[in-house]
Amino acid sequence: MDNIYFSSFNDGEEATFNLSLLKVILLKHGCKLGEPLGDGFIPVFFPWQGDEETIGSDEGGIALESLDAIEFAIGRPLYDAPMRLLAFELLEKLRLCAYGDGDRIYSVHSLEASAIPDEVLEDAVRGVSIVKSSNDLWT
Repeated sequence: MDNIYFSSFNDGEEATFNLSLLKVILLKHGCKLGEPLGDGFIPVFFPWQGDEETIGSDEGGIALESLDAIEFAIGRPLYDAPMRLLAFELLEKLRLCAYGDGDRIYSVHSLEASAIPDEVLEDAVRGVSIVKSSNDLWT
């Protein structure tokens, strides 16, 4: 899988979410934030544990809209414990959805299909999975 995306949805569209809280969560999980680029993108670099990469093997990024985030992505996710912990905290604290694995959409809260953009829903062949812990992600 190339990327996992984290977004908020409302009425079939992506919706902005709190950039400041996203940054706090990423820093808590050992990520480093690059300088914002002119195209409305903040690069995110994932931590290493010893000589092992964690979370993602490519950089990630935050897409911006106005002063908030519209999407966060993990490049080439590793599906390891640190990635699952980060993902669950993003779902829980920011009420985001995770998707992009071509299989399902993950959320910690119930979602109406009408809230999710058609192109995201069409790719989620197994629909929406409501998760209760980080262990429920990508199992």
